Amino acid sequence: MAKKKEKITMQEVCKYCGQIQFVEVDEDASVQEKLEAAIMKCDCEDAERYKKMDVRRKKAAAFFMDIEKDEKIRSLLLKAVDTVALVGSVAAVDIKLDSGKRYHIGFNSKGSLVTGCKVTKEKKEEN
Repeated sequence: MAKKKEKITMQEVCKYCGQIQFVEVDEDASVQEKLEAAIMKCDCEDAERYKKMDVRRKKAAAFFMDIEKDEKIRSLLLKAVDTVALVGSVAAVDIKLDSGKRYHIGFNSKGSLVTGCKVTKEKKEEN
C-alpha cells in the first residue's frame, strides 16, 4: 500500500508580484509545485491571468486526452498545449499526422484558447 503523503504549510513567494503566501503542499513537492501553489493563492493581476489560463490549458488537455489514444501523440499534444497556453509569444500550433488527423491549438480573436481536431483524407499524386 502506498504511503500517504504528508502536507506541510510553508511560505512561498508569488513569482509575479513577490507577495509572500502561506501554502499547503506535499512534503516532497518540487520547487515548481511550490511556486505554482503560491501563484494559485495570490490575487495579483498576473496571478489571476495565470489561473484563468491554467483552467483553459487543463480543458484543452482534457479534450485531447479524450480523443487521442496513442500515448506518444497525447504527450506531444499536451506539450503543444502548454507551449501555446504558457508561452506568450506563440499564437498557435498545428500538428498533422500521417493518418490524416490534424490538431490545432491556438488563440482566437477574443483571446480564448481554441482546440480542434480534423480528419482529412487527402490524395496527392507526386510525379
